[in-house]
Amino acid sequence: MKFKKLILAVSLSAGFICAENISAAIEVADSYHCRSTIAFNSPSPNKTFLPGEVIKFSGRYRVASCGDGLFFNKVVFYVAQDLDIPFKTCASNCNCFGASSITYPTCTTDGAPFPYESSVEFLNLSAGQKVYKLGEAYPADVSNYGGEGGHNWIGYNYSFVIPENIDISGPVRFYVQASGSHWNAHWHWNITYQNGNLSALPMVKTLKVSQPNYCDVASPTGMFTWAFGSLNGAAAQASYKVQVATNQGFNSLAYESPQISSPNGSFATPAGALEYGKTYYWRVKITDTYGSESSWTPGPSFTTPNQAAPRPDFGNQPKKIVAGEKAIFNSLPSYCYSGSTRIACQDDTENQYLWDFGNGETSTDANPEMTFEQQASYTIKLSITSNSSDPRITCSATKTIGVGRKIPGWQELAP
Repeated sequence: MKFKKLILAVSLSAGFICAENISAAIEVADSYHCRSTIAFNSPSPNKTFLPGEVIKFSGRYRVASCGDGLFFNKVVFYVAQDLDIPFKTCASNCNCFGASSITYPTCTTDGAPFPYESSVEFLNLSAGQKVYKLGEAYPADVSNYGGEGGHNWIGYNYSFVIPENIDISGPVRFYVQASGSHWNAHWHWNITYQNGNLSALPMVKTLKVSQPNYCDVASPTGMFTWAFGSLNGAAAQASYKVQVATNQGFNSLAYESPQISSPNGSFATPAGALEYGKTYYWRVKITDTYGSESSWTPGPSFTTPNQAAPRPDFGNQPKKIVAGEKAIFNSLPSYCYSGSTRIACQDDTENQYLWDFGNGETSTDANPEMTFEQQASYTIKLSITSNSSDPRITCSATKTIGVGRKIPGWQELAP
């Protein structure tokens, strides 16, 4: 494989300000008989592009001092890893070029195929390197080329979008590959590239959402997690932003975070940001340590409960419980919800009670009675299930009480 630095003097009056750019372009293949030349105007050397960005190829190419006319012209544009890519040859028919010609649409002259050279070279796209074809173009025939010694040029000026899912990052080569026929005498070709860079966009991966234990949280909350991904192994998450909306189009935001500087892929909505009984959609955008931003990436939707969870609490009478004597436990300090209205749990017939007295005894009454036979400490647990909640929510409260020894009564004896 041969490499040549292209150092050409180009007329500024022709509208090509590319002498500096040409000196940086590297030619790797050209035709034997008629010297083919590709001049780069754009992209400029060592420019960095992002996936999804538009890249403009502009410049011109020519075949110098050889015959008259240029036909079946085809220019193909690639981006590839900054590695040497082997060539393949074509000596069969015009299908190798894939071009059409206004003058010769069937690639023949008087019914006979155009003559071929056996060493027309193209990038071998199946050699294992990462090579992405950005696009191709078919410049018109040039029948009045200028004759022997002519220096007419064919210009190219095309823009392409770099695929967002491209899996190349770092130094790359932007190739221009031109081919065509020089009248009906032979073929010409040229492969030249300009060095540049692709800065891979960061990616948001593995998005998950959960909600807290609402027995411990008084406000609807979305808890989001995600993973950082990038083809640039040196990059890491530097900051992020989260949006929460009530529709998938995100034109009705319920909450939007500021730009948060953090390498961690987790966030929880603050108290008061969300409402009970609503479906929410969320998405996140991250910025990496090189300043590149990901696209907005949506996570799975979630629905908050239709009402707040019950808040169990209880008391007992008497305050000092004695073994062998009856005690009354009441759930009056507890409160529950009917829709968004806070009420006493006992005013809502939708609630279920379950008492565990720590002595093997249980009760489903709102205010049960219990007699402890032994002096000891007992762990009392009250669980309240709100059947009107969607989904159903069960919350509990636990207290430890001491049961004292029964003091014997006094008995008066006769003398």
